Amino acid sequence: MAGIKGKSGRPGGNPDIKLYGFKSKGDAAITEKVFCRVTLAQKEKIRATQDWQERFRQWIDNLPDPEPEPENQN
Repeated sequence: MAGIKGKSGRPGGNPDIKLYGFKSKGDAAITEKVFCRVTLAQKEKIRATQDWQERFRQWIDNLPDPEPEPENQN
């Protein structure tokens, strides 16, 4: 039974859990999420692409920096 002390999982936990966790390829931690609505066809195309998450991160890095907004001069 999940959540009952002494009744679930491996006693003492997994001492090697860090070996099996997610590790990002870069130096910065990947902690933020971005949400976007897409069509079903777009979703299927994304899911069919190998390593789509990393390709999307690279695409974002290649976007030009946004232009600063001009200050209001009155």
